[in-house]
Amino acid sequence: MQLIYSYDWGDESCGGVEIIPFEYSSKEDFIKDVFIKMKDAIKKGVGAILVLDYPLSIDIASHIKYSVFTLEEWFEKNKREFKK
Repeated sequence: MQLIYSYDWGDESCGGVEIIPFEYSSKEDFIKDVFIKMKDAIKKGVGAILVLDYPLSIDIASHIKYSVFTLEEWFEKNKREFKK
């Protein structure tokens, strides 16, 4: 399944949004696998995990379900009206 991971980054001085397209068996499987990775990291006392080659703090990873979209969901959330 084609998915989008949208990640807000930055602080007071600058920031942005990373939009990372990727493929996975399903949105639900991806979220479940991130939570499994996160649970293992917490048991080991590690404060971050790698998700799609990006290091994410446990706090950010715990909200991943709000940052992963199917292409259709992402398009509907971000589309803009074009006025002729």
